[in-house]
Amino acid sequence: MCTVGDIYNYIDKFAPFESCAEWDNVGLLVGDKSKAVKRAAVALDITPHNVMKAAEAGCNLIISHHPVIFHPIKALNSQSASYLLAKYDISAICAHTNLDAAAGGVNDVLANVIGLRDVRPIYSKESENLAFGRLGVLTQSIKAKDFAQVIKEHLGAPRVDFTCGDKEIKTVAVSSGSGADLYIDFCIESNIDAFVTSEIKHHQYLEAVQAGLCIIDAGHFCTERIICKPLADMLSAAFSTAEFVILDEVAPYQSL
Repeated sequence: MCTVGDIYNYIDKFAPFESCAEWDNVGLLVGDKSKAVKRAAVALDITPHNVMKAAEAGCNLIISHHPVIFHPIKALNSQSASYLLAKYDISAICAHTNLDAAAGGVNDVLANVIGLRDVRPIYSKESENLAFGRLGVLTQSIKAKDFAQVIKEHLGAPRVDFTCGDKEIKTVAVSSGSGADLYIDFCIESNIDAFVTSEIKHHQYLEAVQAGLCIIDAGHFCTERIICKPLADMLSAAFSTAEFVILDEVAPYQSL
């Protein structure tokens, strides 16, 4: 039988927790490494709803991408996720920026899902030691508007925003979640055709249009939720004595 610590150590080997960004909070954030695990849940976020779903499914561990504890806790409300984890004796392992940058992590999965080939890691001036981005090429060029539609379909995104719709796209950079600040300058300076990310600011759209860079904003949730199944599959292959279930999640917003 495997333990929370065994699963922690497995993740640590391919996405070292110590490699996270200095502002991040990752690792075993709730629970005990010695606890045996028969069933674990995999999710993007640890919300009160997800904790209750995990408890109902008989899980005593949740592995999430986003940290359940990010800022110092000043009060512990009985309806908060952290309180509910303790109440139902569910441990929490959170792999955030370390999983973004890891080989086989979030950005490699994103690059694969949208059809990139010859993928390599890319760094930024703000993250010289961590590659939060990937750069690759499409097998054949495609109009930016059509590529945005492909991304929308492959990521299951309710909407995507994009620039330079008539541009022919061949080289593509990706950075999941809020990666816009890290790589827009790189993409412009390197003459990259398109940049897939999320949370793009108005002035960044203006800069992109002026430079002829196609930016495709597919949303934070949709560019990162895609890691859950590959991660669950990896864990299932590594630990035959435990069951790993993927919690059903929807974006915390609605789109028209």
